[in-house]
Amino acid sequence: TSEDEVWAEVRQHDQIITTFLLHELTKFKDDTVSWDGELSPAAESILHQHAIQGDLTQLQQAMCRWMAASRTHASRTLDHRILHKLLLALHELWDTETLSKEEEEMLGESYSGFVEHSLTEVRRHRELFPTPSKTHA
Repeated sequence: TSEDEVWAEVRQHDQIITTFLLHELTKFKDDTVSWDGELSPAAESILHQHAIQGDLTQLQQAMCRWMAASRTHASRTLDHRILHKLLLALHELWDTETLSKEEEEMLGESYSGFVEHSLTEVRRHRELFPTPSKTHA
């Protein structure tokens, strides 16, 4: 069906973005937090063409960008401003467009994964930098 085809296009778009994102990050070696979040003009052209051919909405494209970046962030730290910018773009588009049930579930899983990773990072930070005990204050 047409809905299945769109669903396949969304998943493929996510995979393409992830590939380009990982390629960009190879330029930064261990300093991935320095990446400004911009893909190369060639990558953007390919993504634009794929979105047109796959009949993807701007919301679907924004969702794919968020999912690719947040998933990548779990293994290669990105600047949190990039993630924030992607979330804002997604939020703005969501006011005017809708996602299918499958897309909402996929996005929900992405949010859950990001929150879990963030909580793990907070716990790790607390282990590395424990707060002084109130009894010693």
